[in-house]
Amino acid sequence: MGMLCQFYMGVKRGNYYMSTTRQMTAKEMLDFGFVSEVVEKGKAVERAWEIARMWKKMSYENRTIMANLMKRPLRRFMMEDFKLHTVSEQYGSLLSIFGGTLGDENSGQHDEKYISRVNDWRYATTDMQKPQTFKSWSEMPKNASEWFEKVEKGEAENPFAHNDDPGYYKPYRPSK
Repeated sequence: MGMLCQFYMGVKRGNYYMSTTRQMTAKEMLDFGFVSEVVEKGKAVERAWEIARMWKKMSYENRTIMANLMKRPLRRFMMEDFKLHTVSEQYGSLLSIFGGTLGDENSGQHDEKYISRVNDWRYATTDMQKPQTFKSWSEMPKNASEWFEKVEKGEAENPFAHNDDPGYYKPYRPSK
């Protein structure tokens, strides 16, 4: 994600968001160029199908050329920097493993269980939309843990919770 912040927002602003992990609102993502438009909640797939139908009106040759031209800058950027960013992330994780701090709920580097909890908290609340301070940054794991306890007790809702019911996830089919 940090790489994409640098690519779409410029190096300085991208570095700020990458180092503070501040959550972006839909308006900010639109202003920074991450997205081309913002639609009402629940209307994104419908809008995507509308755009797909518009593209389908173009000739195959035009669609192919345009798609390749649009993907080229990001593809080139990914080829240049993806390996460095991935290796850096892995190196940080290895240092935490060898230091004995990976996986502790209160450490700077979390394992998958705690990463999921913190990410769910970040996106289900508005706490991370404000600029972070040293205090808020330090309290992030504790706040996420307290929120998750409320979710488990039924006092708060986690909109990202996985539902094991096979009928819960229905494939989207556009209306005709």
